Parts: sequence; structure tokens; C-alpha cells
Amino acid sequence: MGVARAEDGQFRTRPPGSFGGNLDVRELCAGSKLYLPIYNKGALFSCGDGHAAQGDGEVCINGIECPLDVTLRFHLHKSEALPGPIVESSETVAPDTYGDTWLVVESGEDLPQVARNVTSRMVDLLVSRWGLEEIKAYILCSVALKLRLSQVVNEPVFTVAGSISKQILPARQLFPLLP
Repeated sequence: MGVARAEDGQFRTRPPGSFGGNLDVRELCAGSKLYLPIYNKGALFSCGDGHAAQGDGEVCINGIECPLDVTLRFHLHKSEALPGPIVESSETVAPDTYGDTWLVVESGEDLPQVARNVTSRMVDLLVSRWGLEEIKAYILCSVALKLRLSQVVNEPVFTVAGSISKQILPARQLFPLLP
């Protein structure tokens, strides 16, 4: 799932990026919420490549591919630009994952740097949305952030997801819904 890139041109759909794309994040399933930055008028959203199941770090060309019927609901939040994808998941829809979580997703070619970017974005999210001091957010990430590979199949681009359980944070909507 993704929106059109900021750059002009023609692109393969496989490598993911800040626009979303072929993220292969297991928590992107029924009932989850995906927040994406918008780079173009109309966003130009598209989705596909449905999986009935896949492992963390999709390691070869596919998970258990399947056709899907989906219902998508869109809300445009103009209050703040996002640097990349954020996922709000629920254990009720993804019981074999990490439960109710907030996930920050990053993709790139330098795997250690991608993991650092995930951590930095999670710190920023905890500061901006939960009002934590930066050092306390960083310490919380050190003890509670779960970093994992979401995909390695789109080499040289790798995707890392970093999640924090909703159980350790006060309940929060990332963006308030407008009437």
C-alpha cells in the first residue's frame, strides 16, 4: 500500500520507501491503520500483493500470496507532514504479532542506518504525541522498542519496523478525526 513518490518518473512497484509501497509489514491487515505522507495532489494511492501469511523479514520472492477483497477508508490529516509510514495495529486483527502496537516503518539500503532511522522516528513520535522528554523517549526505546526486519526480499532495499506496545503508553489517537 502506498502513495505516489515525490519524484517524477516511472518506478518499479517492488522497492518500498517513505511513500509506503511493498512494505511487507505483517501488522498491515484487517483493522490496522496506516498513516502515510502525501507527496502529490490526490495522493494517487494504490494497493496490491495481498498475503494470507508471511514471516517477518520476507526472505524470498513471496509469502502465501492470495487475492483479497478490501475495504479502505481514507482520512486526510493536514495538520502535520509525516516523514514516513506509521502503523497502528491491534492484537485482535494480528494475534501472532506483537499485539496492540504503534509501529514506525523505514526502508533503505544501509540496514544499520535504517534501524537507527526507525529509532529516531519513534523517539520523535513519543516526544510529539506523548509529550515525553527526548532523553526519556530514547531510554524508553532502549527498553521497549522491538526492532525487526519486515522484508529483505527487495534487496538492496530493506525494511525495518520498530514497535512499542500500546500497553505502556497512554491511549492516544495519532490524529484526531475531524467531523
